[in-house]
Amino acid sequence: MKSNKQDTGFFPLTNSDKSNSFWTKFTENRRLCLWGIALASCALVRGYETSFVGNIAGDPAFKLMFGIPDPSGDGGYIIPSIWLSLWSASSAIGSLIGSLIGGWSQDAVGRKWTIGVAGVIQAATVTISFLADQAATTDARGGIYFVGKVAQGIAMGAVMCTSQAYISEILPSSIRGSVVSTLAPFTVLGQIIAALVIKSQEDIMEPIAYRLPMATQWIFSAIPLALVVFLPESPAWLMRKGRFQQAREACLKLEGPKFSDDGNNAYDRLRADVARESEDGDKFDEISYLDLFRRRSDARRTMIVLFASTIPELFGLPLFGHTTYFAELLGMEAGEATTLYICGAVGGFIFSLLGFYLLTRVGRRRMLVFGLTPVALLWLAMGIAACFPSVSIAWFVGAVMAVSICIASAGPWPASYAVVGETSTLKLKAKTSGLAWFTNYLTNGIFGFFLPYIYNSDAGNLGGKIGFVYAAFTSIGVIGCWLLVPEMKDRSPIELDEMFEARLSTRKFRSYLGHAAIPEEEHPLRQANS
Repeated sequence: MKSNKQDTGFFPLTNSDKSNSFWTKFTENRRLCLWGIALASCALVRGYETSFVGNIAGDPAFKLMFGIPDPSGDGGYIIPSIWLSLWSASSAIGSLIGSLIGGWSQDAVGRKWTIGVAGVIQAATVTISFLADQAATTDARGGIYFVGKVAQGIAMGAVMCTSQAYISEILPSSIRGSVVSTLAPFTVLGQIIAALVIKSQEDIMEPIAYRLPMATQWIFSAIPLALVVFLPESPAWLMRKGRFQQAREACLKLEGPKFSDDGNNAYDRLRADVARESEDGDKFDEISYLDLFRRRSDARRTMIVLFASTIPELFGLPLFGHTTYFAELLGMEAGEATTLYICGAVGGFIFSLLGFYLLTRVGRRRMLVFGLTPVALLWLAMGIAACFPSVSIAWFVGAVMAVSICIASAGPWPASYAVVGETSTLKLKAKTSGLAWFTNYLTNGIFGFFLPYIYNSDAGNLGGKIGFVYAAFTSIGVIGCWLLVPEMKDRSPIELDEMFEARLSTRKFRSYLGHAAIPEEEHPLRQANS
């Protein structure tokens, strides 16, 4: 195709892919999408862990074994704030370490084997927490349980960052954001399963009441192990190693019957992208985390990714994982608190499926800004209501948390995953994904550690007034998204490279029409690298 390029370098926006319906995009890349969704299912273990730590603390049998008598003297047991804080942060502490290791490992030995080895470690370390109740003292039990959760977190961090990198590098831009966003519904589904398993044991005052939920984690650990049996190595990674025939075979397995030799396949698309990104002379084997910040455009992209990775923590996801224990502190019965949590999680799962669809129709920037704003207002309403104690405050707080997670699941949560998956260059994707998950888990760990000190009855005792805290954090999220996150919906890697290199302002991304506005397969840069 001959371009009618003028001095401005602008082209009319003719990429028909951008007007296709969601189902058209999905069916055109059905097999790639299914592989991506299978990889996203690894988030089940993260969701289960997030829900498990907060909800198991409200289980009577668990509190009897790992807790202390309630200082209020009502005859019950509570988990000391120090242990609740350490346990809440334990998975995040391990995961931030694991995400950095995973970011390095997936470049060094490949995506497939990083996922597989981390899956084995995940399964093995569940045993540590499972046997924690065999220790002689409460502090010893708490310490062993903490070590087990940190060890599990290391494996989980490596699995999550590698799975996201694999998904985002094999899928075309038209459907990449939606498939990456399925990490959110799988996370919520894991939370639901954890809550249901814990609730099924709530009337049992025996060790099985908390051991069964712990043992269930072995099942989720089998997911990455099962995947690596069938999953080919990432073709993009193989290409960087110069193993083009193996990369072609991997693409054939990933695409199945759709794979063709007419140039319209994942192999040719990825080979052109890898060739283009190797033009600057950097060797893929020599890429380090410092390379994410060396060039101004890459530093900007990295900062966008790091900010987007903190959005779930800013809108209150860590507190939602504590719903059961938190609601009990406000006066709700344990069974009612768990039921409330399950209802909120089910609603979040349903709305996250809506978010999966919306990502193909609505821009990421709009989903972030207009999704976080009502959540901030709900947190503010919760804080105000908590200033006027009543018998119904626990239910009002629970309702606010449930509605907030539903809104967030339909908009800002899946959109944040899309931004993380779409923003970085292909060459830096593994390291960017590792650092993004490191940032996410670091933020999660900080929130997880300090939250119990803010609301627990033996510490800050803020109760429902914590809504003011999250209203402030969510507002920071709104402002940050407005100022930092550009619109990247349906933009190809070539388009994004061009826009970031041009140093466009955040607001101009949506309307920019440059070289890359022509169909990606006809772009002169792609043809030059073919």
